[in-house]
Amino acid sequence: MKQPWIHNAKTDWWFILSPPFLVLLIIFLFQKQIQGLENHYSFYTWLFLIVFVDVAHVYSTLFKTYFVKGEIRKNKLLYLGIPVLSWILGMILFQFGSLTFWSVLALIAVFHFIRQQYGFMRIYARFEPNNWSKKIDEVAVYSATIFPMLYWFKTPRAFTWFVNNEFDWLQNLPDYLPLITALYFTILSIWIIKTVVEAFKTKNINIPKTALITGTLLSWYFGIIYFNNDLLFTFLNVVSHGIPYIALIYIREIQQKKIIR
Repeated sequence: MKQPWIHNAKTDWWFILSPPFLVLLIIFLFQKQIQGLENHYSFYTWLFLIVFVDVAHVYSTLFKTYFVKGEIRKNKLLYLGIPVLSWILGMILFQFGSLTFWSVLALIAVFHFIRQQYGFMRIYARFEPNNWSKKIDEVAVYSATIFPMLYWFKTPRAFTWFVNNEFDWLQNLPDYLPLITALYFTILSIWIIKTVVEAFKTKNINIPKTALITGTLLSWYFGIIYFNNDLLFTFLNVVSHGIPYIALIYIREIQQKKIIR
């Protein structure tokens, strides 16, 4: 089976697939040292993880949108209208209080994180038929991301997405943790069994897709549920999210230049 790499095995592995595995390995090996960084070098950890990775991955989008004249011409209403609409909606939200504003932004950011993982999964499954197997993969990647967030909503964490108490209003919901925990591990078991059976039956396995889903499961579970630590959460989720996005844009630029030539 030809593997559905986006660029090639080496590039995909190092910059898209390996970050959650490498970060988790570093955390397990140097957990105490990493937690010590938060106490003594919090500014530098913020500078590296938030500014150099998280913020950088957001601004990297400019290289595919506002920095491309052709894109602006084709989608002028979209690229000029969205910032204005976002500003207006932000102003309206802030009238209900700063906490409302930041809570809504946090939920939008969470949605953005979840959809990126789903998007990468679909890219790596692009040559597969739309059958029950792909549906299980889709459910698995959504479960891997949504369950930890639902757990966070009902279980106070030692970290925030943007500001303190941003998800406190969701704690008034009925206690759904036993139900979703059972559902989460049921979905996880079904996905593992499906993947193993499929591999034995076809003698093939979609390596990048399987690695992507596995990395998503690990980074979200350990980053949000297992470790209740601000820096460890940021380290796992920001690196696993930001680096692949930047890499995807860079890969796309390389591919387009080859087509032009």
